[in-house]
Amino acid sequence: MTRQWSIRRAARFLCGITASLALALAPSVCCAAQPGLPPSQAPVTQPGLPPSQALAAQSAPAAGTAPSQAPLVEGEVTLRVDALAPEVLTKGQDLTVSGTITNGTQETLDRAALSVQVQDHTEIITTDLESWLADERESSLTTSLTQDLHAPVPPGATGTFSVTVPAADLPLSSTREWGPRGVQVSLAQGATTVAKDRSLLIWSSDATPSRATGVTTVIPVTASPSELIALSTVALSPPASTEFSTQPADSATVLPAQDPAPAPSGVTTTVERLRQRVLGLLALAGDGVVLAVDPALLKALGVPATPPPGSGQATASPTPAETPSAEPSPTTSASTTPSPSSTATSTASPGAKYAFPATDPLTAALTKAVSAGEVIALPWNDADVPALAHLGETDLISSALERSASSQTVAAGAATDTAWVEDLDSQTLSALPASTTTLIAPASAAPVAEDLTYTPSGTTLIDDRVVLLSDPSLSQALASTLSTGSSRSPLCELDSRQLLRGLSAIITRQAPALNRNLVVTLGRGAATNPQALGRRLEALMGNSWSEPRTLSRIVSDTRASQNLVERQDLAQQSVSQTELSTSELEQARDVEHTLGSIVGVLASPTTQLEGVTQVVSTVTSTVWRDDPSGRQRALTADHQVGTRITQSLGAAPSSTINLIAQSADVPVRITSSLNQAATVQVRIFSSSTRLQPLKPVTITVPARGGAVASLPVSAVGSGDVNLTIHILAPDGTVVGTPAILHMRVRANWESRGVRVGASALVILLVVGVVRTIRSGRRQGPRSAAAPHPAT
Repeated sequence: MTRQWSIRRAARFLCGITASLALALAPSVCCAAQPGLPPSQAPVTQPGLPPSQALAAQSAPAAGTAPSQAPLVEGEVTLRVDALAPEVLTKGQDLTVSGTITNGTQETLDRAALSVQVQDHTEIITTDLESWLADERESSLTTSLTQDLHAPVPPGATGTFSVTVPAADLPLSSTREWGPRGVQVSLAQGATTVAKDRSLLIWSSDATPSRATGVTTVIPVTASPSELIALSTVALSPPASTEFSTQPADSATVLPAQDPAPAPSGVTTTVERLRQRVLGLLALAGDGVVLAVDPALLKALGVPATPPPGSGQATASPTPAETPSAEPSPTTSASTTPSPSSTATSTASPGAKYAFPATDPLTAALTKAVSAGEVIALPWNDADVPALAHLGETDLISSALERSASSQTVAAGAATDTAWVEDLDSQTLSALPASTTTLIAPASAAPVAEDLTYTPSGTTLIDDRVVLLSDPSLSQALASTLSTGSSRSPLCELDSRQLLRGLSAIITRQAPALNRNLVVTLGRGAATNPQALGRRLEALMGNSWSEPRTLSRIVSDTRASQNLVERQDLAQQSVSQTELSTSELEQARDVEHTLGSIVGVLASPTTQLEGVTQVVSTVTSTVWRDDPSGRQRALTADHQVGTRITQSLGAAPSSTINLIAQSADVPVRITSSLNQAATVQVRIFSSSTRLQPLKPVTITVPARGGAVASLPVSAVGSGDVNLTIHILAPDGTVVGTPAILHMRVRANWESRGVRVGASALVILLVVGVVRTIRSGRRQGPRSAAAPHPAT
């Protein structure tokens, strides 16, 4: 044992020395082993290679390739530039390029050469920059570095590389040519280029302008289509017999009681992730960031729909336990991980559809966002104002605006004078109230009326309202999308940040002496990662050529400006193919009416499924423009809500009933699995004219119990009859599961029986009388007494 122990100690000692030497000799620029990888997937390096030739290889993941890693493409070698250091290059700085190479072929990638090329001029047209990044056009490039990569990449494996280009080898001598430069990294075997990728570096010299371009970003705090469906169907998977809770709700939702069955894990996870995402977005509040918040979403996640009595605008600062542990801003990396207290004991907030911590950080985050930046309140459920205007539904627009104005979001300080629409035309403008003095719309709604050599401010005045027009290129880049005339593709985070910097630099260089304001909007469904979004905002507004500007400032600048660019008139009507249609609105109204009738029979309709009657409000949300098929799925889910309630009310099965009278009361037992009483109307329909129902009967069915309804009927004939039992609301809407009752009707049997019985009684009476009379006649008069004999 002692000898074996000594051998083990010696082996451990030698392993430790070997590991220490390996760490000491490993190239400093090589990517370290990725955390969480199994040993077989850890990067493998070849000691002794120069830093610029370092290549680490690792097994490629079977599926779900990370966005920052070159994807595995069968039969191809792919290369992706993952990082540039620094991303904004100044005079005298070296450039470090890092990335990954994935070998999707069946042969080992060996003896390949890596080349780094840089554009020898600065792009000055935004569309040219986007086309070059999309690899749709070529440009003059200078080869700044070529290195052989001796570390092989086996089939199916991914290798990481990191090379440093000295400042002297970069074509960045002219300080006047500041701005974006294309970077192309190529991998070649011999004279054949097997893979390449493009990115952008930003050259920042002393010649950058003293006047920066103002930038205002609009970030939506709304639910995506999938999240909205999750909110509308949370906990709907239990069977139909599940009791329904009395927690109030605010969208087309039924909440089964939590004791018999919990919410499905997938729905619960979606809602929890949505809550964390909203917390992260609220933490982005700051200069230049306008948060467009949907009050209905915040209420669904726990913020009360209306402020408590006597409450004014919230001014209290949240405690550390009530806020996220870090608050991202346009100048710092975003971190939205909630503090440990946010995972404390959960309770249902007033008006919430989902149980969250008693000390709810969401309300505190909203209050802090209002004090840190600018928050505007969207119409309730982010109503699609243009679509409703095109349908002539001005009442729905007014209702959405009024509900939003009375919400806790507005009570906390959110503005109600700004509307954000996906499209703008004269009809939409006329449908908005006069209190809406500022509009945010796409630039395509009011294009410039003249040819300009520069990008003008994205602001104008229309009918004395300030209209902010979003820049399409910057807005797409903020959403990590590269859009050109012939393609649209997703961007990695590096390219998103660099494209934002590059586009804003080009716009500033076009007219450096002008004081311009740019408006950048993020699509409703694009704010999926608040941390990454915070870094993009920093890249957009944290430069010497761009600065964040508040919404109030650009509104005042627009009203005070005397040199607004002339723009084309608004179209009278501009209808999108993905907006709400008349048929869908009518379908939503039908479903809402049905659900309202169903809920109306319950004993506590104000606390039971309150929001289930808000189908129209949910379906008219702007978010469905990005997923028109999802709008129909939401309608189907709302319809299923009513189905689950109707399946909880029904008639108990009964054996065949024999009816031998012309009129009678048919007993029908109605049962309920709901957790509260329901007052319903029971009506029967006959399959034959032999039996005619007289009138319906209204009864109250107790919770988790039953009640008997006695339904009067009149029989006019004999035969077998099927009775259909309907459970209805007062307005005639079906609120229960119909049932069939079988009856044998013999309407004349009773009268015949009575006649026969009466005849029998008469005969018996007559017979009795006759017998009595006869019996008396036989006996006759009593004879005289016989005389006594003589003595």
